[in-house]
Amino acid sequence: MDSWYASEPLKQKLHQLGFSQIVVVGKGNYVFDDGQVQYTASQWKQEIEYDSTLWGIEVPAQRKTLSSPTFGVLNLLFFLTCSTRAYYLMDFSTTSLRSAQMWRCWLAHNLIEQMKENLEISLGYQLNAASRRWSLHWLIN
Repeated sequence: MDSWYASEPLKQKLHQLGFSQIVVVGKGNYVFDDGQVQYTASQWKQEIEYDSTLWGIEVPAQRKTLSSPTFGVLNLLFFLTCSTRAYYLMDFSTTSLRSAQMWRCWLAHNLIEQMKENLEISLGYQLNAASRRWSLHWLIN
């Protein structure tokens, strides 16, 4: 889900390993265009007209198919959280996911992150970030 490292080789490697549904939270500085205008993701978040009636999504959201010099053509789901903070998800799946599926991936990821944080606080324990980076490095190479 995190966008600290996303690339075509990583996407292909994950597809080879059997991952078919890949949703990544995007960064604000990624550039996308719709054929008429080119904006950073932060600018798109401000320009999007959010719809609060999308099926299966409890917050205002909007799905867009945009092009990126880094990622090619992607389906993106822009949405506002309860705190009105804007996020967007990039769909790297082998077959495009529906907006509600992308939203549920984000919800599940968020729930796991909150549970991990609560465990760390209650147990006074922090996971070793360096070992997680090494594991991902091993997967890519």
